[in-house]
Amino acid sequence: RKNSKAMISAILVFALANIVPLAYNGTVDKVTVTFINAGQGDCTLIQDSKGGTFMIDCGSSSHSSIGTSEILPYLRETDIDKIDILFITHYHADHVSGIEALMEEGMIEKLVVPKRKLCPDETAICLEIMGLAEKYDIEVEYASRGDVIKHNHRNSFYILNPQGEACSDANDGSIVMEYRHKDKKVLFCGDITEDGQRDVADKISDCDIIKIAHHGGYCGTSFMTASRANAEYAVISCGKENGFNHPSPATVAAYSESEIYQTENGPVIFDIEKGKIKVR
Repeated sequence: RKNSKAMISAILVFALANIVPLAYNGTVDKVTVTFINAGQGDCTLIQDSKGGTFMIDCGSSSHSSIGTSEILPYLRETDIDKIDILFITHYHADHVSGIEALMEEGMIEKLVVPKRKLCPDETAICLEIMGLAEKYDIEVEYASRGDVIKHNHRNSFYILNPQGEACSDANDGSIVMEYRHKDKKVLFCGDITEDGQRDVADKISDCDIIKIAHHGGYCGTSFMTASRANAEYAVISCGKENGFNHPSPATVAAYSESEIYQTENGPVIFDIEKGKIKVR
């Protein structure tokens, strides 16, 4: 009997040793959305435990080496060595200045960029990025309203903007998109202004999380967007004591029905699991 009990105990220990790690390495069904503290800039990371790592923008105007000082260290801390898709909402330094560091590390599999003509203040940055993409053999895809970017059957990005080839303002030419995972939705607004938001208002609907446009600045304030999005959580990506006085009191007022978080205090992290969203 003692031998039998010992054998059963050994089998149980072996089983638990092999089963428990699986619970943490692939079978946990969770998506984590992290709004990284990029100072006065934008960088969002989406991790799907079932496969898929995505980033929306990767720049800062207040951290000169945001790629090496903030983004890469964060990725290493979270054991990420590959970004399946990096979305560039538009070609301003506070949204893309960290991209070369990521490319040099061989982390980026594909870029998704806005399908439209360039504005004069974007040309130099765009040409530099395209040169780097060619150098590092990175696929580039162009996206505009109506496109759906999918990665496996679990992660879909619905593009709401840009909606035409013309571009009179780079901010209003930002990629605006809705990330969907099952029944949860996250809306990313780039730097689109209030005028631009009126143009996409008909495509905005209830979402769970919204990344507020243009770092919470006044020009990105839209009560219409706030009302249509009706988000439970709202995130403002801006730097501490920035020179733009972001976020604007008007923006904070527009999203008074949402729980507002700011990246200036550190990364804002949401876990989507079992149909619920938890804030870390």
